[in-house]
Amino acid sequence: FSQNLFGFANYGDTDLDGVGLSLFSLGAGFHWPLSPALDLTSGVSYERVKVEGAGSDGGYGLAVGLRGRAGDALEFNGGVKYADFGGGDGDDLVFSAGFRYYFTPAFAAGIDFSKWDDLDLSTIGVSFRYDFGSRQ
Repeated sequence: FSQNLFGFANYGDTDLDGVGLSLFSLGAGFHWPLSPALDLTSGVSYERVKVEGAGSDGGYGLAVGLRGRAGDALEFNGGVKYADFGGGDGDDLVFSAGFRYYFTPAFAAGIDFSKWDDLDLSTIGVSFRYDFGSRQ
């Protein structure tokens, strides 16, 4: 949205012990440069979880992490998110790490790993990114 403000959306669909599980996240974040190649990131999001046969719940997420560059084409990230889906035990911590390879200054693809603590769920996903602003 601006030099330091960004938006994001994530969707995941998986099978957990024979039960379908969908996770959706939509939010905005901000990054603070710590050095020319490293940023502190933060974000707030709307979170939705849908469990096959049990319905769905919505809530919020709060995230913090680090994002850095290793050369012109490789970006790495890692962080932690608190997700609250409402209800008594409807919250979880999510630990994540990943990387992106920039094929052009604006287009990247990457792999992300996430570990949901209470759900005992680990995910690996493929991601695509398009940066609307110019990268330097």
